[in-house]
Amino acid sequence: MNVLSYINWYAFVFSFIIGIIFMYFYSEEPVKIYVYPTAKNFKNVQVLDKSGTCFSIETKETACPENDSNIKKVPIQ
Repeated sequence: MNVLSYINWYAFVFSFIIGIIFMYFYSEEPVKIYVYPTAKNFKNVQVLDKSGTCFSIETKETACPENDSNIKKVPIQ
């Protein structure tokens, strides 16, 4: 005998629709997970700023300036 002949399709579809409706109304808000770029994961992270622009991070080795007044502080967006 065919295995599909043992399934009551009306009960299956009805319970599936009830389950979908239940999950729609009783599911929680998605949790936002903040991932900050580190030296290990910067290649796998895309950053979205407040203006809606996505960008990736690239690293570049530079020498520190000898005069501390040449160091600029960039404010957080």
